[in-house]
Amino acid sequence: MSAILNKAHIICSEHLLDVPASLNKHNKKWQLTFITIYCSRALFSLVKNHVSKEKAIKVSPVPSHVVLTIPTANSCFKINETTLTDIMKEKKLGKLQIIGGVNGAASSLQTSLDSGIKGGAEDIARRQEAFGSNTYKKPPSKSIFHFMVEAFKDLTILILLGCAALSLAFGIKENGLKDGWYDGGSIFVAVFLVITVSAISNYRQNRQFDKLSKVSNNIQIDVIRAGRRQQISIFDIVVGDIVCLKIGDQVPADGLFLDGHSLQIDGSSMTGESDHVEVNSKPNPFLISGTKVVDGYARMLVTSVGMNTTWGQMMSQLTGDNNEQTPLQVRLNKLTSAIGKVGLAVALLVLVVLLVRYFTGNTRDENGGTEFNGSSAKSNDIINTVVGIVAAVVTIVVVATAEGLPLAVTLTLAYSMKRMMADQAMVRKLSACETMGSATTICTNKTGTLTLNQMKVTKFWLGKKTMDEVSSSVSSFIVNLIHQGVSLNTTGSVYRGSIGSGFEFFGSPTEKAMLSWAVLEMKMDMEEMKRNFTILFVEAFNSQKKKSGVLIKKKEDNTVYVHWKGAAEMILAMCSSYYDASGVMKDLNGEERMEFKKIIQGMAASSLRCIAFAHKQVAETEEEDVKEKKKLQEENMILLGLVGIKDPCRPGVKNAVEDCQYAGVNIKMITGDNVFTARAIATECGILRPDQDVNSAAVVEGEEFRNYTPEERMEKVEKICIMARSSPFDKLLMVQCLKQKGHVVAVTGDGTNDAPALKEADIGLSMGIQGTDVAKESSDIVILDDKFASVATVLKWGRCVYTNIQKFIQFQLTVNVAALVINFVAAISAGEVPLTASQLLWVNLITDTLGALALATEKPTEELMKKPPVGRTEPLITNVMWRNLLGQALYQITVLLTLQFKGELIFEVTEAVNDTLIFNTFVLCQVFNEFNARKLDKRNVFKGIHKNKLFLGIIGITIVLQVVMVEFLKRFASTERLNWGQWGACIAMAAISWPIGWIVKCIPIPERPIFSYLKWRKCTSNRGRTKGINTVPPIPSHVILTIPSENSCFKIDETTLTDTVKEKKLEKLQQIGGVNGVASSLETSLDRGLNGGPEDIARRREAFGYNTYKKPPSKSFFYFVVEAFKGLTILILLGCAALSLAFGIKENGLKDGWYDGGSIFVAVFLVIAVSAIGNYRQNRQYEVLSKVSSNIQIDVIRGGRRQQISIFDIVVGDIVCLKIGDQVPADGLFLDGHSLQIDESSMTGESDHVEVNSKQNPFLISGTKVVDGYARMLVTSFGMNMTWGQMMSQLTGDIKEQTPLQVQLNKLTSTIGKVGLAVAFSALVVLLVRYFTGNTRDENGSTEFNGSSAKSNDIINAVVGIVAAAVTIVVVATAEGLPLAVTLTLAYSMKRMMADQAMVRKLSACETMGSATTICTDKTGTLTLNQMKVTKFWLGKKTMDEVSSSISSFIVNLIHQGVSLHTTGSVYRGSLGSGFEFFGSPTEKAILSWAVLEMKMDMEEMKRNFTILFVEAFNSQKKKSGVLIKKKEDNTVYVHWKGAAEMILAMCSSYYDASGVMKDLNGEERMEFKKIIQGMAASGLQCIAFAHKQVAETEEEDVEEKKKLEEENLTLLGLVGIKDPCRPGVKKAVEDCQCAGVNVKMITGDDVFTAKAIATECGILPPDQVVDSGAIMEGEEFRNCTPEERMEKVEKIRIMARSSPFDKLLMVQCLKQKGHVVAVTGDGTNDASALKEADIGLSMGIRGTEVAKESSDIVILDDKFATVATILKWGRCVHTNIQKFIQVQLTVNVAALVINFVTAIFAGKALLTIPKLLWVNLIMDTLGALALATEKPTKELMKKPPVGRTEQLITNIMWRNLLAQALYQITIVLTLQFKGESIFRVTEAVNDTLIFNTSVLCQVFNVFNARKLQKKNVFEGIHKNKLFLGMVGMIIVLQALTVELLKRFAGTERLNWGQWGACIAIAAISLPIGWIVKCIPVPERPIFQLAQMEGVHIMLQKFIHSLNICLHIL
Repeated sequence: MSAILNKAHIICSEHLLDVPASLNKHNKKWQLTFITIYCSRALFSLVKNHVSKEKAIKVSPVPSHVVLTIPTANSCFKINETTLTDIMKEKKLGKLQIIGGVNGAASSLQTSLDSGIKGGAEDIARRQEAFGSNTYKKPPSKSIFHFMVEAFKDLTILILLGCAALSLAFGIKENGLKDGWYDGGSIFVAVFLVITVSAISNYRQNRQFDKLSKVSNNIQIDVIRAGRRQQISIFDIVVGDIVCLKIGDQVPADGLFLDGHSLQIDGSSMTGESDHVEVNSKPNPFLISGTKVVDGYARMLVTSVGMNTTWGQMMSQLTGDNNEQTPLQVRLNKLTSAIGKVGLAVALLVLVVLLVRYFTGNTRDENGGTEFNGSSAKSNDIINTVVGIVAAVVTIVVVATAEGLPLAVTLTLAYSMKRMMADQAMVRKLSACETMGSATTICTNKTGTLTLNQMKVTKFWLGKKTMDEVSSSVSSFIVNLIHQGVSLNTTGSVYRGSIGSGFEFFGSPTEKAMLSWAVLEMKMDMEEMKRNFTILFVEAFNSQKKKSGVLIKKKEDNTVYVHWKGAAEMILAMCSSYYDASGVMKDLNGEERMEFKKIIQGMAASSLRCIAFAHKQVAETEEEDVKEKKKLQEENMILLGLVGIKDPCRPGVKNAVEDCQYAGVNIKMITGDNVFTARAIATECGILRPDQDVNSAAVVEGEEFRNYTPEERMEKVEKICIMARSSPFDKLLMVQCLKQKGHVVAVTGDGTNDAPALKEADIGLSMGIQGTDVAKESSDIVILDDKFASVATVLKWGRCVYTNIQKFIQFQLTVNVAALVINFVAAISAGEVPLTASQLLWVNLITDTLGALALATEKPTEELMKKPPVGRTEPLITNVMWRNLLGQALYQITVLLTLQFKGELIFEVTEAVNDTLIFNTFVLCQVFNEFNARKLDKRNVFKGIHKNKLFLGIIGITIVLQVVMVEFLKRFASTERLNWGQWGACIAMAAISWPIGWIVKCIPIPERPIFSYLKWRKCTSNRGRTKGINTVPPIPSHVILTIPSENSCFKIDETTLTDTVKEKKLEKLQQIGGVNGVASSLETSLDRGLNGGPEDIARRREAFGYNTYKKPPSKSFFYFVVEAFKGLTILILLGCAALSLAFGIKENGLKDGWYDGGSIFVAVFLVIAVSAIGNYRQNRQYEVLSKVSSNIQIDVIRGGRRQQISIFDIVVGDIVCLKIGDQVPADGLFLDGHSLQIDESSMTGESDHVEVNSKQNPFLISGTKVVDGYARMLVTSFGMNMTWGQMMSQLTGDIKEQTPLQVQLNKLTSTIGKVGLAVAFSALVVLLVRYFTGNTRDENGSTEFNGSSAKSNDIINAVVGIVAAAVTIVVVATAEGLPLAVTLTLAYSMKRMMADQAMVRKLSACETMGSATTICTDKTGTLTLNQMKVTKFWLGKKTMDEVSSSISSFIVNLIHQGVSLHTTGSVYRGSLGSGFEFFGSPTEKAILSWAVLEMKMDMEEMKRNFTILFVEAFNSQKKKSGVLIKKKEDNTVYVHWKGAAEMILAMCSSYYDASGVMKDLNGEERMEFKKIIQGMAASGLQCIAFAHKQVAETEEEDVEEKKKLEEENLTLLGLVGIKDPCRPGVKKAVEDCQCAGVNVKMITGDDVFTAKAIATECGILPPDQVVDSGAIMEGEEFRNCTPEERMEKVEKIRIMARSSPFDKLLMVQCLKQKGHVVAVTGDGTNDASALKEADIGLSMGIRGTEVAKESSDIVILDDKFATVATILKWGRCVHTNIQKFIQVQLTVNVAALVINFVTAIFAGKALLTIPKLLWVNLIMDTLGALALATEKPTKELMKKPPVGRTEQLITNIMWRNLLAQALYQITIVLTLQFKGESIFRVTEAVNDTLIFNTSVLCQVFNVFNARKLQKKNVFEGIHKNKLFLGMVGMIIVLQALTVELLKRFAGTERLNWGQWGACIAIAAISLPIGWIVKCIPVPERPIFQLAQMEGVHIMLQKFIHSLNICLHIL
């Protein structure tokens, strides 16, 4: 078809080109124009198609074109998908306004803002067609093949495969091929059967998880369609839908805010930002999918769904791997490992005993003679005997491998999860299945869990009378107020299809109940109320406040009302009056209030939830106040009425509660209702007894519990049954207390605020119906029907899971113990084992697989709920289980050993039949024992067995399979057929297991675990959480007294301090005198800090310890040796070694046959040692780097002097100065400071920032971070006394990072290995075919294989040789050197970079830096010295020099105020005569130095005369800071501001001149000041301005409330210019980067003129660059560009001035979208986002904050830009060095692979033996890697362009070099192979040595060639690299030793001088060949892309032809 189309296309083209001559000139022009356009388009399409095939798949950058809103032809909407997606993703408010705002978008989408979309099937279908569905692409599920491959990696499987291989080899050796393969083959079959069963099980479990995931993700969403509110699946949402959002909801799609109130969104899941974002209709109407609603409610218009949302794209990339291991699985893995180790120990013991017995002559043969007679013994007999001994040992190892245990857990958990799903419980975390079995306490909600959540208003009180009493006389005024309070203060809604139809109510159950009552009984018209009133502000309900309020305005008369509703007692407390039924307002005095309280209590006692309504008319100005304060009035309200809502208990809840209590589980109800309601419900549910007193300890309110001391809480928590009026925090507090008391706690929760309690609990149970998405995500199990009965069912299943696994463990261990002892005793005494490996695998694998299935599927019984909970620390194998399994094992051992030694006599049978009897009896014993395992402690094991048909079926299958094994598979199982009598005897012996089980269960056992008796002293174990391994020890529950220890000289002890701060006990802090009291007790001056002398520090350390924490021990060298053994390469080589050893001994006998195999073993162990040493050293290097990284410098005050010390040198009593970006270095107390905001997410997981101050919250916790403000803190605890210290001590610090290059190399190594396996397999097939078809000759020239006349021994020898040749080829293809080369290169470069002042935090950065195309650098401290000094001061419009003598003292005093009271720095002066010391940031130090030394400022005096009231701290976003101060003398209040000059100038309306006269700042004056600022900036000065204003005294209160200072109508005080000179050498470093093709961009907070001056000085800009050109731009301008404009301009920008951290992040994102590899420098906390976003984040070591360092990849220790340039060099060096080694390695692999393949095919054997190849591949390449990896960076590297991201690892140049060298080596070696003996006239052995020697020396010379990949002179600079020359010399020496001295090991012969010379001469030709080859040009395009084009074979032929000519010339 394509050929026809092409032909038609050509004919058409010819027709077009045939221009008729008859056409006139004008028509000819049109014809030619058409042809030109046609041809160009055709050519373009061809090029485009071709290019598209070549390009790698990558994420498309943001398009640089303008998107027009043009509907597509097939769309019926006025707006298209692309436009909507673009607006939402980029949050383009301007573009949204262009299309008409939200209303315009709704109109274009044909959505009614009131009634939503039509919602019919056709409407939905066309919307999905136009905009897509709300689904995302999921990665394909893992296939069963994946799980089979995973199963192969299991160590158990590998051991068994090894055993099978040995058994096969020994079987064939002993019994020949025909009969000897059965044992080994049967093990192979059994192993593959196990792998299949395991893979199927894991595959099914994975499929089950996928199904659960679909259920979990199928969230129900409230939408409005056709005017009706309804619930639909999240996947059914379409563009245009109106979605109703409430607290706890996940935003289901991208959309726009329609209406709502107080909507707060948590976007941390999408942006990583922890601050909540307010969404509203004006500044920010954008709602992004995946974010969560944390407060308020709203309606949104859906604009993008599915893959058009960021959330959809993210979710489509999640793999959903479930690699979770439950605690029980971890314990079982340890148990399996322990059993295996015991088995190995026993096997080793047996091996030693049997070998000693044999070689000492203590064993007899069949004739009774001594088997071993010293020198007279035949080698064949010795080998046969040793083979038999090893086979017995292998059998014991097989016995000890408990394969059934992990499978049993998998089956049990998978089955229970499936059954729990059917029982309405969806398991989200596997560990919860088990942990639930240990639960001792369940904390449950009331509403919806214990009750039906079907609420109805049953009581209504107006005044002090019910509605029934006053129904006819209710005032219409009151009714109208109630209508307002219900209809306008709700998140629910009412729908009525038509006038005749019924009402539908939507919202929470409480809201629906009230709306139903108001509409149906109070005749409320909700729509009318909404038309008549405007909602101004809403305070949404949440579980903390338990009330909600609304501010409304009546449209008719503009009157404004506040309405409140909520918990009755809370609303009552807000009221000062009430209405009676007639509408008369009455005062609410004490007596009246008491009556109302009784009414509330009466309703509560009737199980009614009591809700109150209140209102108040307020002034019209209230609207503005509310919008500013974000808070409604709450005082002097008028009570409207009370409603009582009934929520009946669920049927069956009382039985479920009783079941739990009977099972020893305490039930606690935690509810938001009041005490009386809670008590009534609890009594009805059976949680409380009817006669229980309300005032008893069983019932408590949340606030009361909260206010207990920790000691009181711990004392009372277990007695509490009900917590009423509780908040989520109270629930969390109760969970923590219960856990500290040792309880295993399950918690139910449904709200967003329940998330912390659900996470804290051992088992979090969220509600499936009323639970929010946040609650579900925080839980372990979702209760789908919200019923408490389902919680009780989960408890049963938890116990069932645990019990079923215990049953199987007992069953499995009985098998293992019995089989191990039987085989051990038999092997020691008889020298052989009765149960063969295949028989034992049948028992261990097949029977136990079925056994696991039988026992794992037992369902929960009522008996389980009659036992107490399983303790956390209770042993997995209980005393009951030990009794049962030892009893059964002892019986089986007795019976089977009796049969072993006396069975032939008793039954008068042959040895073979006796062995079958033993095997059959053993299997049947397990069948009967399976019945015993059903009941661990009950004697009647048959109870309920008729109900478990699966169990009976599996027993039947087991018996049938055993009959088949014995009767029909005799060759496979080594059995003989049995007669009926023998079967009866076997069954009878096995059946005795039942009465023995009955008798054993009569034996009493101690309660104490049996192994605890083996310990000398009783040990107690820490209780830990089941959810995590690393847990913080619980807080002690005892009372701590402030009693100093005898040896302490301080008035307070360590325990008191730790307890007070850790628990944040404010009351206890007050008791010991507050912060001042603590400082006094610690002998710390609040002004001068501690003394700080050596003695003072020493006694503090003695009393309180050091600021260090325990670290886990470093990994030993042995650990890395073991890890190296796990490598697949090593395992392959060990297998090859074993086969080579076996075949060698078989062919040449023990004396000479062990050399090949033994030498491989030696070589492998040498490789392991080298690899382990490399990894061990790298790990040690990481530890050193970690110490350097952790050694943070901290500002402290000691002896009145501010100084920097290491974090490890802090002591208790130190005063630490904190600023933005600092990590709090220890636990402590706030002394003084301003606006201190702390991020505690690293400790608590809470994203909200916490304000720390001296009153409410003075506690500072270590590990948290300062995000705003500054402060001084008093250190009270550190080291292991802190939570941070305890956490850090448990971190292992494993380095498992793999760099991109390592990943690429692993793939390359794998590819080489696969090629080698393919070649080896081909060679194996060819050689076997040649042999068995008679095409091979022996030494005498005869045909080797002559059909039936060939001897089996000759066949085996020939096949062994063929397999050895194939194995050799596999060894060739194993590129062991590559991973080692990367490790060496990275380790070396990291060490050298550390010496060059760059600390690498992420290995991948070493490589990525080599590809960097752009560096975005800061100015201050990186390009400049950061040594600042004030060099200019302007007062008014004159400099200080001009007016120095006439400055007004008033002005000087104001400047002193602005500097001394408005700084984070400090001044220290030891004595009057000594000099001043200045502390703080460089800018602060410069200003302080100038003010003190030149302006004669006395900082201490200023602090004495003024009080600081409020501070707005400086940050990089605001670029200014302010302070509010009060003069003590006259209480006058001033605002002072300082900051970036142009920003402060914009805030001023006047200025002072030098004489102190205030003048107006009009337009002309303002322009003059701007010129002064620009003039200073043009001189490279940073310009800072000072301004002030006197304000009213009331400003203090306003500021405290608003948290904001005045910024308008200030008076300018002056301008200072600060000089920061450029660093020496920075210009050279910038030029180096530019020369290397790397763009350098400066991003600074300075203005354009300062930035230009510095950039010009540094060489970033040429001197003649115009300021207005595209090279210089301000941050705000860049930010305000459209995305298309940004993408167009970003590459031209050299300087971004006045930039914020967000601008830096934006630039990085744009550059990355343009395809750049971006490196970014940063030092501030706000730089963290840009540092993370960049390809390489470079933080500053000196002035960088801890947050910046943590976010970076490399830390620049000296803050210099020159170091950045050095890192660039090292990055390129790493990449180049690894490429050099790859070239050497691949040359070796290609040459050796071809040589061995060719020789194997033609000569029938491999030319280079395995030891020789390992020598070349491993030893040579290890030293070669060391030689090439340590090449240092050269200047040449900086003359090349950056390495592209998608550039091939193996370049065309490398292919050219390596193929040429490999071709030469192949030619030479094959020539020597086939003609060497005649050329050199030597023997075959000497010729083989010549070949080996020449190959090695070729690699030596090739290492020289690899030094320069492109340059011909490979010796350039070689004299400088002594390590390289040393390595080459070492290789040559080692090679000489191998050839001349290790001839037996390497299979070589000694060479004479002439032969050595010939080898060197042949190898040295590699150098001129390398020179010639580098003359051959190579295409720029990667060679494998060229291979896809036509004619490439011609090019390759030419290339090979030219190489052949070169070789011919040589």
